[in-house]
Order: sequence, then structure tokens, then C-alpha cells
Amino acid sequence: MTILKDFGYTPIKELVFKPNGRPRYKIGKILLIGTTTILGVRDKPFLMWWTTKENYKYMKTHWDLKKKYTGKEKEELLMAAKKAWTIKRDKALDAGKIAHALVQKSILENKRFKVEKIIHSDETCQKEIRSAYQAFLEWESKHTVKYYATELCLGSEKSFTGGTVDVVAEVDNWLEVVDWKTSKFLSEDAFLQMANYKAMLIEGGVKPTIGRRVVKLSKDDSGFKEIKIKSDYARDYKVFLSLLEAYRWNRDIKKDFKDGYGNLRLDK
Repeated sequence: MTILKDFGYTPIKELVFKPNGRPRYKIGKILLIGTTTILGVRDKPFLMWWTTKENYKYMKTHWDLKKKYTGKEKEELLMAAKKAWTIKRDKALDAGKIAHALVQKSILENKRFKVEKIIHSDETCQKEIRSAYQAFLEWESKHTVKYYATELCLGSEKSFTGGTVDVVAEVDNWLEVVDWKTSKFLSEDAFLQMANYKAMLIEGGVKPTIGRRVVKLSKDDSGFKEIKIKSDYARDYKVFLSLLEAYRWNRDIKKDFKDGYGNLRLDK
């Protein structure tokens, strides 16, 4: 958690953040639910089609129409195709994490790196990292930006949720909470995610006028795209709290009424 300049926010003294912990956020002994964990309640239909597409691409590339496969070879090929999307996802996550880290380092050290000097052992990852970082540089060049915080861990003593904000900055003379996205698909989940971040910042003393912005740093050399979120904040936050209640309901039902296989326990 790094606050570079005062912007009216008072951190919770007992807030604890453990990146690899379960849970990741706590206030003293009180366990908090992560913002992105709560958003997992919503369906992600685009993911279903993306995984199917990756399965198809793998089979199209590796299936030899002239070869006569044994049953075992077919099974191995099908299993590899089934896992193809996870390999691509993991590589994309690695590239995204490294790009995020470079952006954060740039902000903390107040220096910008030459794209051609960014090196990674995997050529595809290197290209994606360079592309995302270049998109960040292009975004900065289009705006007047004054950074106040980066990787700011937040918690709420009202909703008992937590989250980590990428950036709090003054963008073109307006204070905003900013989120970097490096994934190919940008979901409306971001509206709800940023609503909770804004709510936690307000709870910590920030003025309610703080804006919300999502910046997509593309990994395919297409630059940046951004959304200055203009949807009804109060409504977005209300929907987020509804998802929080749904998450807790799912958790409690699983604990009290389901067996280890996820089936409802039947009365004997």
C-alpha cells in the first residue's frame, strides 16, 4: 500500500493484506471478502465461448487428417485440447501481472522505461508486456496526470469487504480511482468493482465526487482504450451489495446443507 500524496483518505490501522493468504484481507481478526471474489457470483458467458474457441484452435492446429490415430492417441489429443485454454490463460495472466508491476514501478519511481529494454524469456509474453506498457505510456501522454496512491489496499468496516486499487490520481484536474485492465475482454463487472472501491474510499474520508475510470492496456499493439464510468454510482453500489448478499447466501448454504461433493444433503 503506497500513498504518494495526501488526498483525504485515512487508512484503517488494523487492515491486513496478505497477497497469497486465504482470506487476503482482514481488519484485526475480522475476515473480509475480496471485491473480485464477490463479482465471481455473476455469470461470465463470454468465457464459455472463449474456452470453446481455444479448444477448436488447438484441434485445428494439431489434428492430422491424414494420420490414423489409436484410441489412446485420440484421448491424449482431446485432453490436450481441453486444457489449451488454461495454458493460454496462465500465460496471459503472467504477462498482465508483469505489465501491472512495471506500471506500478514507473509510478513509484517516477521514471519511464524504454519498451525495447523489457525482456522476458517467453517471446509471446515479452511482446504482450511491451504492448501493454506502451499503451500505458500512450495513455499518460493523452492526459495530465497527478498520482496520489498506487496499489492501495482498502477495507470496509460497513460491508466487511476488501480490495486493492491500482491507482488514485488526478486525471485532467479531476480526482479519480483508476483501474488498469490487460485482459482481452472488458466486462461490465468493472462498474461494480469500481463502485465498491469508491465506497471504501468515501468511507475513509475521500469526497464523494471522486470519479471512476477503467483503462484497458492492450497486449496486441492496439494501444489503450478507456471508460470514464458515468453509470449511476448509487445503483452500481446497490447491485454490488446484492451480489455480496448472494455470495454469503451461497457460502452458508454450501456449509450448512451440502455434502463434500456439492450435493444437497437429504433427510434420512
